[in-house]
Amino acid sequence: MLGVLFLMLGLALRGLFPKWVKKNDWLAVAGIAAGLSVLAWVASPESVSGVALGAAVTVGVIAHLLGDAGTKMGVPLLAPIVSINGKRWWDVAPPSMLRIKASGPADKILLGVFTVLSVVLAYLVLMAPATLGVNWA
Repeated sequence: MLGVLFLMLGLALRGLFPKWVKKNDWLAVAGIAAGLSVLAWVASPESVSGVALGAAVTVGVIAHLLGDAGTKMGVPLLAPIVSINGKRWWDVAPPSMLRIKASGPADKILLGVFTVLSVVLAYLVLMAPATLGVNWA
């Protein structure tokens, strides 16, 4: 499970900090991912299992797809499984006035807001779970 955590954290670093990753060696990214993996492994309660990691990855994938759907390009959620009127690539997206440009100003603001929210939630889950109504004991 530690290997999966390392892989997911490495991908998260690459997704959240692409400019930093390009400026630094892959060894720095791997080192930080390894350090965060060990920290998360040591800090997480014993009652948290691989199910929690799977749930976190699932939530992350869904959030990523919803975020991509909010861009000007949208995302083909049903492709290539569902064929509607002979067409398999239907982009799912909100109305055009609600879409944002990927890597544009709104995207960067949302990235900052959701990064802060994720850090706060991670802190609460690990250090103060009672505030969320969870008892790890």
